Amino acid sequence: MTIEKNWIIEQLTTHPELSGEIDVVVLASWRINGTDGLYNATTYGSTELTYTQNTPYTPYESLTEYQVIDWVKTALGIEQVLLFENRIDDQISAQINPIHISLQLPWNLINIPPEPSKTA
Repeated sequence: MTIEKNWIIEQLTTHPELSGEIDVVVLASWRINGTDGLYNATTYGSTELTYTQNTPYTPYESLTEYQVIDWVKTALGIEQVLLFENRIDDQISAQINPIHISLQLPWNLINIPPEPSKTA
């Protein structure tokens, strides 16, 4: 089973002015969607981002989603990225092989009365 994972940036929070730069991204809210073609899973999060003065700066209007995803993954670190991506795997696995299921309440089941016995 191959699970495809797609990182998506949902929202960016900026600081209007920071270290001489305008609209500096300080928080990225993201989502990971996963699918194996039949089953789907999602996990969400937000990651604080830090801008260091005198490092390359991309103006807000020139940012790409790929660039911000890279920032998020770098800020999280490989272990956290794998933890979030493994959550997707676990959610899909639980759909394929559920360990818990919800049944209809027994008192809501339609009971068909037994047929009356026939005497000859």
